[in-house]
This record gives sequence, structure tokens and C-alpha cells, in this order.
Amino acid sequence: MKWKEKEGHKPLVVTGARQVGKTYLIDYFARKNYPHYIYVDFSSMVLMRKAFESNLDVDNVLSLMNLYSDKRLDFVPGKTLIFFDEVQECPSVRTALKQFSLDGRFDVIASGSLLGVLNRRNSSIFYPVGYEEQYELRSLDFEEFLWALDVPEDAIGMVCRSIRDKRPLGESLLSRFLQLFREYMVVGGMPEAVVEYVKTRNVFDVNEIHRMILRTSYADMSRYVDSPKEQTLVRACFNSIPGQLSQTNKKFIFSYVDENDGGDGSNATADKYRFALWWIHDAGYANFCMQISEPVVPIEAKVRQDAFKVYLYDTGILMTLYGVDSRIALASEDYSVNMGAVAENIVAECIVKSGFPLRYYVKSNGTDRMELDFIVECGGVNVIEVKSGKNRHSASLRKVSNMYPINRRIMFDITDIRVDEQGIEHYPLFAAAFIRDVLGM
Repeated sequence: MKWKEKEGHKPLVVTGARQVGKTYLIDYFARKNYPHYIYVDFSSMVLMRKAFESNLDVDNVLSLMNLYSDKRLDFVPGKTLIFFDEVQECPSVRTALKQFSLDGRFDVIASGSLLGVLNRRNSSIFYPVGYEEQYELRSLDFEEFLWALDVPEDAIGMVCRSIRDKRPLGESLLSRFLQLFREYMVVGGMPEAVVEYVKTRNVFDVNEIHRMILRTSYADMSRYVDSPKEQTLVRACFNSIPGQLSQTNKKFIFSYVDENDGGDGSNATADKYRFALWWIHDAGYANFCMQISEPVVPIEAKVRQDAFKVYLYDTGILMTLYGVDSRIALASEDYSVNMGAVAENIVAECIVKSGFPLRYYVKSNGTDRMELDFIVECGGVNVIEVKSGKNRHSASLRKVSNMYPINRRIMFDITDIRVDEQGIEHYPLFAAAFIRDVLGM
């Protein structure tokens, strides 16, 4: 609605991974807010692509759209939203958005999957800068998951207020929300998976939906990656993510990819896998966490390009890749199974969905070695560590404030809200989904 109400708004391009709900949400928005709504799906309405083959003048495009449509399209100035869906099948639509922006008679939304991939792939296609607005849609966050389960708003509000005030939740509320967060970790936020879970309340019923999404992802890797060799590298990098996250050192290691793809690790270089990693990033299938050289502001000036961690974009899908034993362990609170990778992945997902870039810090030599899972800049440097088991001690959080001007030291674990004797703030894992409240925003 903010986009619609903004005077002189430009065409909106909605990006995001496949099946995060782009089409559904835009269609719902259009039907609720516009008396005239034109929907064009370029994956099924193949002839409609011809309207964008040459002259991209708005009147010419609209005339051709009517020509190739099986029904009359009424374009009423000031009252019509045109929704171009699956625009990856007709890249020249992005070029045409400049003409629609300059024309100004119609509201336009364009959406599609793999748009970042296609931007790199179709370097000959001109995408005019400054004539579109972009919004990246991600899968449902924890609060949206709670809404889907009809969790009362007053209960959610009570949790948020306690987080902001650093006040304990109490055993009842803590236990209930930890259980709901475990369910969210297994189900994930992909809309179809959440809908299925709402119907059945069985975490195992969503497994086949996750596998269907994975099959679609692998199909994209074949369809939108040009050479068989590059397809193999993309799949190898993607398949390595769960294993890489299970390592003590979660930094992405190229030799790990090579060894798990039948090699001996000796031929693993950044150059070999650079395209594959960028493809996974641009497709929206992973969240990249970049290492910084030191935790001082501005942290974006300290980002290193040669060291990073790679988290899967949806923790529910990660749980499916880990298999049934991991899902059972999480659901049953079996802390003998190491769930550190899953806990770190879900916190990374929550941070990204709250609008923060992912950053981390490692000092691997000298007497003051430390590793800080996440760094968030907000009113200074805030350092975050994630604990999934019963061990809630952190040498890194204790050391870092003696070496750098740290704003706040935060630990996400499985205990109630408290501040310990060393000033470290402890919050239950699900508080990561409300990190803006944690940071007092």
C-alpha cells in the first residue's frame, strides 16, 4: 500500500525465490485495490510475449496486448493495475517499464523468479536504471507463521514487550513459544508448506512439499544454467550447504564441495566455483554471511570478499535435507543431537527477514581467538552468538568487549530473557525473529 499511495510511484518489480508467494500476494493486492486489473502470465500466455518484441511505446504495447489476448483488455488511466508475471520468460518487459514509468497513466507490477540470474545471463537486454522500484519477497517469517496458526495477537504483543523490556517471559509463555518456534524451524516459511501444516498440524506432512520445491530448484539449475559443466558445479555447491553448516568452522570451503562431488579437493578454487555461488545467490536459494575484518563501525567498510558462510534460504527445507532423524530430534527436544547448524540457519534467516545484512567475525590466531556468529550494526556494534544446547557459555562474548567498543552482547539460546553478571543479554531463540525489538527499534 505504501507503494500505491506514494505520489509519482514507478513500476514495482517484485523479486524472490520460487514459491515464496509472489503471484498470490500481488493478485490479492490488485483485486482489493483496483477497479481494473490486467493479469499477464508470460509462462502460459506465450503469444503475449510478441507485444514486447519491437516498439515498446506504451500505446503500441497495449494495442498488441489486446491483439494477442483471448478477451478484451480495458486499460483505464488512473484506475488500472497491470501485473506482468513470470517476466523471466519475456526479459524485454523490464526494458518496457521505462516507457510505462514515463507515461504514468497505469500502475504496473512485474514479478518473476530468477530475475537476478537472468540479469547476469542476458547482458544484451537493457534494464533502465531509475525507472523501477524493487522489493524482494521472502518466505513467511515467524510472526506471519504465528498469524497463520491463529496465535492471539495479545500473546505475540506480550512477547515483544518482554523482549524490549528485557523482562522474563515466565515458564508458560516461554515453553509455548519455544515449541511454536521448533515447529516453524521444521515447517519453514514456504507458503504451501505452511498451508499444509495449518490443515494437518503434522510436521512430517510438509516433507513432500519441501521435496517438490527442491525438485523445482534442481530443474531451474538445469534450465537456467547454460552448460552441463556449470550445472554440475551449481548443484555441487548447493548440495554442500547442509554439510558445510554442520562443520565446526562454518566458513564456506571450496575443497569441501570438490571432495563431496567426487574430487580430491586439490582442484577446488574460488575461480572454479565463483559462477556457481553467484547463481545460487542471485536465484535467492541462499543467504550469504560475509566475514568482517574487525567489529567496528561502519562494519560495511570492513567486509571481506574472500571469506563467507552460506545459509539455506528456508530452514524448513534445510531440515528436510538433513532427514527424518533431525526433525524428530528437534521436535522431541533431544539435545544429544547437535542442532547448532539449524539454530544458526534460522537466526540468519530471521536477521535477513528483519532487513539486516549478514556479517560475522573471526579471530583465529593469537591469544584472543574468538568467533562471533553474527554482527548487526544498530546504534553501534551488536555481537550475537547462537546456542542450541545446554551449554550457554561464550568465551567470545566475554572477550570481545575488552578489545572493541561493543554496544550490546546478545546470546540466543533456549532459556528465558535475562542479563547475566557479565552484562551478556540472553534471549530465547525465537527472539531472533523479533530482533528489531531486541535492538529497541
